[in-house]
Amino acid sequence: MLVGWTHGAARVEHGRADGPHCVGHAEGDGDRTPAASPRRRAAPARCACDDRAGAAALAGFVPHSDVGNLLYAHRDFTIDQTPYDLWHWFQANIPRGFRSGGDSSGTVALQQTFGVDDDLEILPLNISYAELSVRIAGPKPGPAYVRLDAKVAWTQPRPAGEYVPARDRVLIASTIPAYEPGKPVGKHVIVTDPQVMGPIVKAFNDTRLEAAPDPLGFRECGYVGENAVIYRLEFASSPTAKPDIVATLSCYVIGVTVNGHAAPTLENLPDATWTQIRKVLGIAEPTV
Repeated sequence: MLVGWTHGAARVEHGRADGPHCVGHAEGDGDRTPAASPRRRAAPARCACDDRAGAAALAGFVPHSDVGNLLYAHRDFTIDQTPYDLWHWFQANIPRGFRSGGDSSGTVALQQTFGVDDDLEILPLNISYAELSVRIAGPKPGPAYVRLDAKVAWTQPRPAGEYVPARDRVLIASTIPAYEPGKPVGKHVIVTDPQVMGPIVKAFNDTRLEAAPDPLGFRECGYVGENAVIYRLEFASSPTAKPDIVATLSCYVIGVTVNGHAAPTLENLPDATWTQIRKVLGIAEPTV
């Protein structure tokens, strides 16, 4: 795995995960990035190999994401820069192909630390999560001890049978009370207009598989209102035909059955699609 920052004259590269914890170099213009001007793209003045100091300063930081199938690679190094200024430099210099995932500051093992997270902008279909995580510590005047983590989670490919087939020209949308699953179906609408059904089918077919669950975690739905409902979408070739696919939208994920058999769970639908579904049903109840 190769991770690199390239901005102007600055370049920091990290080798394979199984190699020594060492980095290359960063050749800058010698101008430290002032805290008041975080948008300036001055590079860190010097980057050197250092396993001991950086690892010791950030030993309390062990990144963890609540997904399974997670792969890590990390490097420790030292940069001749104040931790605070370097924090701003990383904020202003997002690697190509990534977007900002936020920043943070706090205390780890009685030391001030700073953090920057960048997310991969375009995820491959079998990748559910990809992030670069930077943590910085060290004396206030410098140098800065840095830990850089690359985190990637993968999923199995979505089965071909889990896509709505072209022959399905009917959408049956309905609601089920979240707290009274035995109660009769609430709303029930049959849609045959392709202009209404088409965008919903496209959104469903474009949805990714849910990220593999964290073996040590659990799903949290948050607050579920008294009048909350579970949404069910059925895709069929005609109003009287047995549905090919039934999607149950609950707890921010989509449970799917294909021809009556359970299929892999999908991620949540986009907000715009929820708006379309609620408009079809003529309701405004919160979802589960």
